Amino acid sequence: MQNQLTEVATSELQRHVERLHDCAATCSAAVEVHDRFGSETLWHGVVHVFDLTYHPTADLCYAWSSPVAGSRKRRFYAVLHTEQVDSPAKAVRAAIVKDFKRESQNPSGMGFVDGRHYSAYVVEVRRLKRVGDLDGAKELLLRLVDASEAEAEGGGWGVDPWYCEQLAIIYQKKKQPADELAILERYERQAKAPGMVSERLARRLAELRAKARKSE
Repeated sequence: MQNQLTEVATSELQRHVERLHDCAATCSAAVEVHDRFGSETLWHGVVHVFDLTYHPTADLCYAWSSPVAGSRKRRFYAVLHTEQVDSPAKAVRAAIVKDFKRESQNPSGMGFVDGRHYSAYVVEVRRLKRVGDLDGAKELLLRLVDASEAEAEGGGWGVDPWYCEQLAIIYQKKKQPADELAILERYERQAKAPGMVSERLARRLAELRAKARKSE
């Protein structure tokens, strides 16, 4: 993560927290964090604390963003409060450690699509959907799902549900229930990171399976 003090709008962080953790979020505080290792600054910025409603395991989430190196884009972080991660500073340190492990365990480039990490394509997916290019968004998302699963398997952590969710939405709009069911079942088979299980996708999968049984 790069040093930064200029944060994105609180509402944008809120949307990211709610999307990632599938619950309602309300900002309750903003805390400046300066994480150092010896005399070196690892990260310096503002962490927003969100109260969570209807989340199954956590009441708080720590959220912030950092610039992506060599790009004008930003990467978003939304770390759940746990017994071990119980402050904004500890959330930042946990994210730094996770990023370091991912980079050190990923020399082959797992998780990358055309030289960019899969998480850097969120804006492009949204743009394609906004202009009505659902086929383009679908093809890109299929590659992003492959990359996210490869990285998760190689690093030993769970997948982000957002990419499968977006594919499911596209298949639903295109009235392709078999493809929607397939991508939701694919997500169901993947390991889930703590706090990353999407109850919304589980409900939709149950609905599709019930419809499939009725039509048999």
